[in-house]
Amino acid sequence: RGGGVALARDPADRYASVEALANDLRNHLQGMPVDAKTPTALYRARKFVTRHRVGAAFSAFAVAALATIAILAINFAVTADRQAKAIALERDRAQQTRAFLVSIFDAADPNLVPGEQTARELLDAGRKRIATELADQALVQADLLNAMGLVFRSWRHMDDGREVLQQERDLRARATGKRNREYADVLVRLSEFEDMAGNYEQSLAYGRQALDISNQIDDSLGQAAGHIRVGRVLHLQGDYDGADPAYRRAIDIYRSELGDFSLESAQAKIHLANLLNHQQRYDEALVLFEQALATREESIKGDNADVTEVLIGMASTLHNLGRLDDAEAAYERGFAINDRLFGPDNTYNMYIVNGLGKVAESRGDYQLALGHYEDAARLVRMHFPDSPDLG
Repeated sequence: RGGGVALARDPADRYASVEALANDLRNHLQGMPVDAKTPTALYRARKFVTRHRVGAAFSAFAVAALATIAILAINFAVTADRQAKAIALERDRAQQTRAFLVSIFDAADPNLVPGEQTARELLDAGRKRIATELADQALVQADLLNAMGLVFRSWRHMDDGREVLQQERDLRARATGKRNREYADVLVRLSEFEDMAGNYEQSLAYGRQALDISNQIDDSLGQAAGHIRVGRVLHLQGDYDGADPAYRRAIDIYRSELGDFSLESAQAKIHLANLLNHQQRYDEALVLFEQALATREESIKGDNADVTEVLIGMASTLHNLGRLDDAEAAYERGFAINDRLFGPDNTYNMYIVNGLGKVAESRGDYQLALGHYEDAARLVRMHFPDSPDLG
């Protein structure tokens, strides 16, 4: 109790005067401390807040905001530090991978004439070194095996390619688990190998596993790649109704994420165009082939097998539309590109020469058609003697 109470029994406890009582009444009405109340710090603080509600609320907000900013700043610093470390690790991995690839060629047998040691021999020696010299660096090993898998794919060495990709898959699973983009990407490439080898059920299984992982981690581009793989195998198995929505979903994702004229969008359009061609929807197929060709010609300057891939599908569609001159021109352009890049006996040209045979047969020039077919059979025997393409 402070200096006065109006009805206290003890006169000493009462207000000294009417003026003192009036002052307390005015203070009470104005939200100020009164003498009748014990003047504790909490009591005075509560009175202050009551008088300055807006200012006090703003001050409280400012304090909370500053605290939040401080927490966010700390979290950002921690996150930035982690990101910096992750970037540094990725940089170190890339440098190690590059250095090791260079060392493969530096380690060529000095007793041989330069160029005498084949690329295959260098690659085989590199595979052995990866297993020994990088035994404690799983992700670097995986990156190198990834590169080797691409080489074996381009050479169409199915068994070697499958083996290095399976090794890469197992390394990544042990190092980082299976719920990530890199692991899903390995499955996509394994699906491609099994597709090329004619193992469609295994290819489909890999494709579906990759798609499932990409869905779990919400990786849209991974989802598109998975849809392509699933659609491709269903297409090859004759399930056109299952392949069509898979291809279209991939196109939608690429269009949304990368734009309608990206190389990824072009690849997805080629798959759908080939399907439409097989469904005898030739006009729709031709539109997609033309779009894909325009994208690749714009993005890839000079001779490139990626352009040839489009030309083969486009030529087949033009042939089915009865546009024989246009079909022949597309086949011959593709043949010329491949000839300059790889020589006349490359694998793509067996499809082109076979297509030229179909065009000649449609014109009634059976002797020319027979020559093309015999040449195509020769190329199949050279590259894939056990392939159904020979039949």
